[in-house]
Amino acid sequence: MNYMKKLANKKNINIPIIPIDRCIGKTIDGVPGMTTYEHCLIVGYVAQVFRRILPSYLRKKLPRKICSLAALHDVGKISPGFILKIYRHMMPELIKLCPDLAKLPESMFDTNHTIISEASLLARYSKKDTCAIYSSIIGAHHGYGNLNPDKDACIRYGGPAWAKLRREFCDKITKEFGEPYLTDLKKYDSEIISGFISLCDWIASDTRFFSASGNIKDIHREAFKVIKSLGWTKTVVKHGLTFKDLFNFDPRSEQKAFIDSVTKPGVYILESRTGSGKTEPAFAAAYKLIAAGYHSGIYVALPTRVTSQRLYKRFKSFLENAFEKGMSPHLIHGQSDIAEVDIGSEELSPGSMWFKANRRALMLPFGIGTVDQILLSAIHAKYNFIRTFGIANKVVIIDELHSYDAYTGKITDLLIKKLRELDCTVIVLSATLTKERKRQLLGNYKSEDIRYPLITYKIDDKIYTKSAGKGSSRKIHVRKVSDNFPKLYKEAEKRILAGQQVLWILNTVDRATAVYKEMIQRPALSGLISRIGLIHSRFPAKDRNALEDLWMERLGNGKNSDRSQGSLLISTQVLEQSVDVDSDFLITDLAPTDFIVQRAGRLFRHEGRTNRSCNKAEMWIVCPSLSRITDLKDLRNRLGVHAKIYSEYVLWRSYRTWKRISTLNDPEDLRDILENTYRDSISQDPVWVKEAYDNMYAKKLAMRDLAVSSTGSNVRLFDSDESDEEDFNNIDTLQDEDNNTQTRLLSVPTKQLILLKTITDKKDTFDISFVDGESISCIKDKRSFISSKAMTYRMVKVPINKKLGLAQSPIYFKPFVFGSPIPVTVDTLNIVRLLDGTDTGYLYEKTCGFYKSIIL
Repeated sequence: MNYMKKLANKKNINIPIIPIDRCIGKTIDGVPGMTTYEHCLIVGYVAQVFRRILPSYLRKKLPRKICSLAALHDVGKISPGFILKIYRHMMPELIKLCPDLAKLPESMFDTNHTIISEASLLARYSKKDTCAIYSSIIGAHHGYGNLNPDKDACIRYGGPAWAKLRREFCDKITKEFGEPYLTDLKKYDSEIISGFISLCDWIASDTRFFSASGNIKDIHREAFKVIKSLGWTKTVVKHGLTFKDLFNFDPRSEQKAFIDSVTKPGVYILESRTGSGKTEPAFAAAYKLIAAGYHSGIYVALPTRVTSQRLYKRFKSFLENAFEKGMSPHLIHGQSDIAEVDIGSEELSPGSMWFKANRRALMLPFGIGTVDQILLSAIHAKYNFIRTFGIANKVVIIDELHSYDAYTGKITDLLIKKLRELDCTVIVLSATLTKERKRQLLGNYKSEDIRYPLITYKIDDKIYTKSAGKGSSRKIHVRKVSDNFPKLYKEAEKRILAGQQVLWILNTVDRATAVYKEMIQRPALSGLISRIGLIHSRFPAKDRNALEDLWMERLGNGKNSDRSQGSLLISTQVLEQSVDVDSDFLITDLAPTDFIVQRAGRLFRHEGRTNRSCNKAEMWIVCPSLSRITDLKDLRNRLGVHAKIYSEYVLWRSYRTWKRISTLNDPEDLRDILENTYRDSISQDPVWVKEAYDNMYAKKLAMRDLAVSSTGSNVRLFDSDESDEEDFNNIDTLQDEDNNTQTRLLSVPTKQLILLKTITDKKDTFDISFVDGESISCIKDKRSFISSKAMTYRMVKVPINKKLGLAQSPIYFKPFVFGSPIPVTVDTLNIVRLLDGTDTGYLYEKTCGFYKSIIL
């Protein structure tokens, strides 16, 4: 060991080299594959084809000779550390090739070829002012750039001999493609270039389509075939279409007012009541801008995976009307690679796990998915620049933006600023924005006393606000009731028997499950058990999808909506947003006002419905006893579990706001109740209210600071704006996969469970049988789309506890599913157990999902 340290410290040591044409860059099934030079040539050729297919906006962002820059990305593989690493399990081959190199320990060298690629480019183009930016771009092709490399000729990179070999490699590449032009860039151009290079690398890395023996024409032809199969096609708009052409109905006055306001790129906010039809004017405005030549695509960002999947068909129908054939939307969320939606052929998905469906789809002209997928472009998630490449110059529609969450809200503010610098138009839809929240979104917004529906937009740093007309309205009768559950059960039963469609939303899964188990046991409802349902986040995806399909159809506005008998749907927050459920009577736990407003959006949702069993919309808000509070501890105790989910100050303000309301005129009253809820504490407030406010405010500032510290670029930016709230380039990156990087702060940490009956671990395979009778057999270390889908559909997230915190996921699960899920089984008493028989503390039933038994 001491000898090796001395050896490593010598400056003029000659480390054995091997010829460039023998430097392996890829292995195939454990044997040497194509060389680094062969692979880099293919990447350059793929870049030539890919660049021609891109929209003009992105093409203009790429420097001349970008194909050469793309081909240089793996120059760091010409290094002893990488060679020793790749031959680690093929040492006899290396001994034949270079016995002296095979004698050296791998630990003596740096095996990270990306940092060596950065060092090599820094050395080659050191006289260029932009050299540091472009070397960071090269080093980022595995997720993170700006790696602060050592000198190219340092011993850890192979010393002078290997540095010379890398120079020769670069000479060969630039002879083929020309010297890259390292010109000045705008702020986010480096992210766009990094995204382009990574995509070219992923496409070229699939040996099913590209081989070292292929000639240039064959590689070009195959590259075009693969790129086209992934959905990259030119956006061809049908010009001159009216709103009715797009949606088969005429616009209402507020919808027309919004569309008329959208004249050029900017930030547009449409505020109106839930269920008022904000989606269609947003789509129509996006069509208008694309037809005018401002943009080349659309991304629709929704709050949850459920809402994105529900809106998918409507978005697809719009695209079919607005654009020529082939413009299908792509679903983009954490599980979109296994979603039951056509997002491209799995067989033509290059790059294996690198080319995940949510990354791939965001690059295509039209996408719909969760807001998290674009928030990941603003934070230090791995490959965040891929998402930047994907959203540049698009119309981004953000649906159901709220005032409550400070952490995600701050990331959203910074994202919108970034989107505008990427020449995007941002359209924000909401029913629950306060004036303060709009100031955070727009910067210098000065509020005006205009009632909903309301249009606010910012163009060229000027802000305009105007009314969208009278709009549609509804009256909701509001009643505050105590948490006397026997009385609530009786009232719900009475309503169901009267033929009403009852929706009961609770703040926790366990509360919702307790209500469900009570209601299905009531004798008077024995003939209506099939009309009583439960939906929450702790159902495995397969069961939850079936439940959502059933209830969205039953209580939606479709042809199969069945209201011939009363029904009861019990749920949690999963039904708050963008879900087409229309109830006659709503019971809801006390929650922040904006969430209560969202829940009320599921009440008398569809105007003109004639088959209701009641003549007025009624909402009951279930409140704990909050009179005669003595101190903050007393408030906390009275709120109980609700205070663990939401801010106690906001809950108190929400309670005080709704206490005065017996009739809600929606949307006329929305601005007042939101402002009253989110106002600052005043001198007349009791001491404990001020204390609750101070706690809430301090936490809010901390969350916003955390959001800023999580935000930034993974490559060096040109002319970074020093006036931003942080110098993002100096923030340490989060070394997590993107599905683990937080775009939302969870109140409690969670663990993924995967529900099965048995698992049999063999030498090279493992077999799984699931509780629903399906079985799969998996080959270890070889991902199967079918197996991944089967496993993912049986996964669920639950709050972590001590027993689950100690549990480990089988290592052979890793190639198949994300999140390191813990396999669990269910015994005859519905107890969820680990494979060793340990009780996890959870129960499971098919109709209840995962829950803990509580008494209300």
